[in-house]
Amino acid sequence: MNMPLSLLTALRFMTARRSSKMVSFISASSTIGITVGLVAIILVLSAMNGFENALKEKLLGVIPDAEIVTLQRPMTNWQGFQQQLSGIEGIEGVAPFIQFSAMIVRGETLRAVQLRGIDSASQAQVSSYQSYLAPSVTETLQNGELILGAGLATALNVAVGDSVNVLIASNQGSLKAPKSYPFRVISIFKFGGQIDSISGFIGLTQAQAIKANGDSVDGLELKVTDIFSANRVAYKAASQLPVYVYVTDWMRTHGHVYQDIQMVRGVVYIVMALIIAVACFNIVSTLVMTVQDKRSEIAILLTMGSSAASIIATFIWQGALSGLLGVVSGVTLGSLLALYLNDIISAFEALTGRHLLSADIYFIDHIPTVLKVEDVLLVATVAWLMAILSTLYPAWRASKIEPAQELGGH
Repeated sequence: MNMPLSLLTALRFMTARRSSKMVSFISASSTIGITVGLVAIILVLSAMNGFENALKEKLLGVIPDAEIVTLQRPMTNWQGFQQQLSGIEGIEGVAPFIQFSAMIVRGETLRAVQLRGIDSASQAQVSSYQSYLAPSVTETLQNGELILGAGLATALNVAVGDSVNVLIASNQGSLKAPKSYPFRVISIFKFGGQIDSISGFIGLTQAQAIKANGDSVDGLELKVTDIFSANRVAYKAASQLPVYVYVTDWMRTHGHVYQDIQMVRGVVYIVMALIIAVACFNIVSTLVMTVQDKRSEIAILLTMGSSAASIIATFIWQGALSGLLGVVSGVTLGSLLALYLNDIISAFEALTGRHLLSADIYFIDHIPTVLKVEDVLLVATVAWLMAILSTLYPAWRASKIEPAQELGGH
């Protein structure tokens, strides 16, 4: 099939040697600008997708999706509540817990800790905390057994098998000396970030004995099917209980992480539009200068019978092809860099001896990337459409050239 005359003419204009080096430079810079812009946008969006994915799969794997706590503690008949909530649509698991603050003593070192009494079998249904234990612990925690966060273990210089003392206040507001309980560390919990520096797990039975509340618990932890509906599902579940309860979910405790990711994503889209717009202004400049450079050729085409629409199509083709070249190169390079970003960053860290993300501060020690086809298609489509739109004014200017005025003086 023969190519349209306007396309052939556009290719001729693009490949022909220009009389002005400035036109060639601006033409190349417009293509390079689109390429660099798309590379940057694809890399940042892939990183945002990676952080969001890490938030869903890792952070939300160890923190509760939602919690239900009775207003009048402790929660009695929690076994019945657990069974009742397990049958509600949208809830995948329910686990009891007891939580209290304490101090851990090892020699002369003293550290604060948030102790959580758990039932190992139920906890495995709502949390993936066992994936971060070394060595692995799948059996029920016995009296005197403690799982300690890696940050606390390092601060206390404690290893698996060592013994520590846990100090717990006798009564809130009481002047009595705190009670001391001996524990043996049977595993280290290494997740990353501040969680490791404040967390400890003991058996639910011993936590009940320490609180002296019989068989009661502080509340129930929920695992939901859709994390973004955790609040709605938790409130629906709480409304079916015969007692007044307090409901909280991950959006209240760690929602700022997700909101920050979404805010950065929105900023990226704005920056994307600005970067591509700047590159497309170069296309406008290129075509305007090309029109000036090719006025006599355009006049000859009009004299030979080319219509104004054909001239407009010629310059639209030229801008579209220039934009397409930038889009294809930008998408290709950006996708390759996104796929191998971790390897590139690892090489950079090894070369400089510096880590971009510290596992002691963040819950991950690398920059995760997830390349999504829909993101690539979106930015590529927007960039190409903006490139095409930027051709309309120069193309219209070219169609208004008067052959008699251009060729009359030749």
